Amino acid sequence: MRLLPPAGPGRTLALVALVDRCGTGIYFTLSALYFTRILGFTPLQVGTGLSAAAAVGLVGGVPLGHLADRLGSRRVLVWAQAASGVASAALLLARTYPLFLLAAAAYSLSFGAAATARNALVAQIMTGPKRAEFRAYLRAVTNTGMAIGTGIAAIALHLDTAAGYRAVLWLNVASFAVITVMAASIVEPAATESATRPRVFDAFRDGRAVLFTVLTSLMMVHYFVLEIGIPLWVVGHTEAPKWLVSALLLMNTLVCVVAQVAVARRVSTVPSAVRALARSGWFLLAGCVVVAAAAGRGPVGAGAVLVVGAGLLVAGELWQASGNFVLTFDLARPEAMAAYQGLFGMSYQLAAIIAPTLIALLPIGLGAPGWWLLGAILLGASLLAGPVARSLAADRLVAQPH
Repeated sequence: MRLLPPAGPGRTLALVALVDRCGTGIYFTLSALYFTRILGFTPLQVGTGLSAAAAVGLVGGVPLGHLADRLGSRRVLVWAQAASGVASAALLLARTYPLFLLAAAAYSLSFGAAATARNALVAQIMTGPKRAEFRAYLRAVTNTGMAIGTGIAAIALHLDTAAGYRAVLWLNVASFAVITVMAASIVEPAATESATRPRVFDAFRDGRAVLFTVLTSLMMVHYFVLEIGIPLWVVGHTEAPKWLVSALLLMNTLVCVVAQVAVARRVSTVPSAVRALARSGWFLLAGCVVVAAAAGRGPVGAGAVLVVGAGLLVAGELWQASGNFVLTFDLARPEAMAAYQGLFGMSYQLAAIIAPTLIALLPIGLGAPGWWLLGAILLGASLLAGPVARSLAADRLVAQPH
């Protein structure tokens, strides 16, 4: 995988994504500790506040995507990145809970708007199979950025002082100033005129697109298996060493960085994307079954089983992401590309809402049978998403001018 794409808007967009995710890695690693230990909010206040902010971001995705369709994706990206910088600064300076809530909601909204506008820009800058491959490349870049940001955040964790936390978190604020300037330099291709002007909630009225989003959100629960399910399983149900949790997270990140583009190159059409989703579901089911088998073994045996299970899960992740990269472009109405990116982007946010409860009730609550049931849900969602995608793709093909 080459380090950077050829000079042009694609390279700038990749650099924007890299710097953005470095800042995000800092924020995600330190924010909860900063809000509780330094600002003095209770864990319940922080948890409910961030959940409410996430709900605001969830609702705002499609309307802000529609705004990008009307005003231009680059313009919305620039304003969203600037707003994210202001909101992240407000979060650092918040001293009252109402201000914290307002800043968190603004951050969630602007963060989602930036992601939607970036994806819409990819659709404009790249054409055909290059779109999905470039999205895969961006995913490798963002994983790299998150790893760098997490490493920088370790400095604050080591210092463990208010000044240390603030100094490193201000780097996240500064990153938004950098990427705002970079985003403003992107030359946005001229939009083609459409005979029909979409309305703001047309994407929500597209029932099959909404259904595809829901099914994809169920599939994306797998992202939280490694973050929530496996750590709780390792600590509470196996004899594997606790440090293995960090090793498995690092393995997942490295595999995604190295292999995502290579897998995505094999998925360039709707039929191949549908097959990729199905293949992903089988890998995810196998991963859940193997992880469940770690219980009742000694430290070495449990560790080995968990490594194999995590490997199957990351294989499922690579195929699911690759299929999704193609389908989120090809299933969108071209004249409402950003609005549909906002809709499809809700999948991860919905998964973030569903996953903690689902994981607590099934694998952690029921043990091995819960892992099997969770795997069956992931497989079922992947198989059901295929017919919905094919139906939508057929309609998009018929609607295209000949």
